[in-house]
Amino acid sequence: MKKKPLKILVLFEVNETPSALEEYERLMKEEEAWFTEGHVVATLRENGHQIQLGPIHKHPRELIELVEQVEPDLVWNFVESFRGHRYFESNIVGILELLGVPYTGCGHRALMLCQDKALSKEILKHHKVHVPRFVVSRLGQPLRRIAASLLPALVKPLAEEGSVGISRDSFAETDAQALRRIEFLHEHFQQDVIVEQYIEGRELYVGVLGDQRLTVLPPRELRFAKVPDSEPKYASFKAKWDEEYRERWGIYNTFADDLGEPVRNEVCAVAKRAFRVLQMRGYGRIDIRLTAEDKVFVVEANPNPEIAMYEDFAEAARKAGISYNDLIEQITRMGSRVTVP
Repeated sequence: MKKKPLKILVLFEVNETPSALEEYERLMKEEEAWFTEGHVVATLRENGHQIQLGPIHKHPRELIELVEQVEPDLVWNFVESFRGHRYFESNIVGILELLGVPYTGCGHRALMLCQDKALSKEILKHHKVHVPRFVVSRLGQPLRRIAASLLPALVKPLAEEGSVGISRDSFAETDAQALRRIEFLHEHFQQDVIVEQYIEGRELYVGVLGDQRLTVLPPRELRFAKVPDSEPKYASFKAKWDEEYRERWGIYNTFADDLGEPVRNEVCAVAKRAFRVLQMRGYGRIDIRLTAEDKVFVVEANPNPEIAMYEDFAEAARKAGISYNDLIEQITRMGSRVTVP
């Protein structure tokens, strides 16, 4: 039996007083920065759902009024920050939970846990998941030295995503280099900084789909074809998002098809464990470093990752036999089944 179409409020944040909804319809078709929302909205409509766009700007009342006005069966949640701060991402979901409205993706606890790279690593470590050794430099009490056993290290903002704040200068081989980068990040991001041991190895991205039962998608890999063997290889902001930089250094995303079955099974098992212990649901991505000795380290967990039609998550779903329309429908139906207290 064909499932009943849903009335869906597509929720997203904007940095100015919301425009007419027709303007967001245009942006989703024409502007690359809006393609993810555009792909999902178009697919939801193809799947027969009734869509209402819902921009929010600076006050929780905007969200409450949208929900009261639209009375949606489901909120498709695209909100990654509020009032310009990622810190409030989980609060928006908390409001939806208080309103008793089902929504897509991860709950407020998962969003909060994963936002804090140190806290999530502590939880993973407690559950016997390998993570890089790390230390946190607090904004109000910055570190004065870095233990030699932690070097070389990557120095990152504690609560950013999408490799924001990660550059070539993030790689520190000495105490002095690490402290300089810590000072820079404290000043520019006004937040705590994590210093984590650099794990030499392959950079894998493992998508996980599901709630009670989980599907691990075929692993994707960030490869560095033109980067010398002597240089560190990691996902800086430019390595992820700067096409000219990626082309110059031969950086590209592909499938990690050469993993042997035992390694692939271990990668999948670790991804599932990380997804569960961090209380993720719906869809997420686990970022992994795989050493030459096939040891699996979880570097980061990403709730509600990029889900545009040609990004890693959707590509991996297609390889697993899940079309983009089916992927969006699965996430939609999973969200609609969530019981809100």
